[in-house]
Amino acid sequence: MKKVLIGLALVLAVIGAIVFMILNRTRDGARPASGVIETPAEERAVASGSETPAVPADEDLEALAKATMRLLARAISRQDFSELYDAAAKIWQAQITPESLKDSFKTLIDRNLDLSFVEGQSPTFREKPSIGEHGELILNGAFPGLTSPLNFVFRYVRQDAAWKLVGVNISSDETPGATTPGAASEIPPGDQLVELANRSMQLLAQAVSRDDFSELHASLAELWQQQITMEALRGQLVEFIDKKISLAVTDGVDPVFSEKPYFDEDGLLVLKGRYPSRPYEVEFEFDFYNEGSQWKLFGFNVVTKTPE
Repeated sequence: MKKVLIGLALVLAVIGAIVFMILNRTRDGARPASGVIETPAEERAVASGSETPAVPADEDLEALAKATMRLLARAISRQDFSELYDAAAKIWQAQITPESLKDSFKTLIDRNLDLSFVEGQSPTFREKPSIGEHGELILNGAFPGLTSPLNFVFRYVRQDAAWKLVGVNISSDETPGATTPGAASEIPPGDQLVELANRSMQLLAQAVSRDDFSELHASLAELWQQQITMEALRGQLVEFIDKKISLAVTDGVDPVFSEKPYFDEDGLLVLKGRYPSRPYEVEFEFDFYNEGSQWKLFGFNVVTKTPE
């Protein structure tokens, strides 16, 4: 099963969905990789796909990492995070302020942490730079430190033909941990989860039956709206349209969650389950990003299946 996802920022970026943080890790304390969705059997009708930007050239990747580290070093040194805030993607700026960033780095500021030693240094990428599951560019590496390497994970999303920051993670054996608030920390109550699933399925069903994706597109998280057109959305559901597979069979049917709803590593709320409808069931995965205190669709996957 393949997700229809752009992002995470994070959201996450995400991003509310991709959290800006500093973690105290050991050298081998790597973040777990994103999960992989299994490809369904050929007879199933699947909505899937995404528009994936290309990884920049090596020299551009190095320049991007250096620029981000310089911004962070100046912000801590000057106790002024406005420049770092200005470099963030709009989707992240909506979740934070320069003051909240400063509060998050208070521990490092109080310790007079000086990151200026990275000036003139070149980073080493410990993992090959890649485009993540949600369309974010991920840089994982280290700058040579005075006594130990300064590890980093930087995340960016494509905005206005440029890569904009949506996540920072730095660590060394000597840095204390500090975390900024970002993604929602509580799973919504059960009735809200059902409402989210039903609303998303209704939007998909209407888009397919009317062959009109304007309402579905308008309901998406802003980051996804910026990266996918209504035509591209239609392309992901064209099999349902061409084969006249109606998703309206789910109307009036309560969803059954196959897994306990959870937050993935980028802070997205993930709902997985099925509608026990007839003449066929509809399996689903919906991913939501908390945008302006509202859960907005950030990815979906729907599959029709004959009841057992």
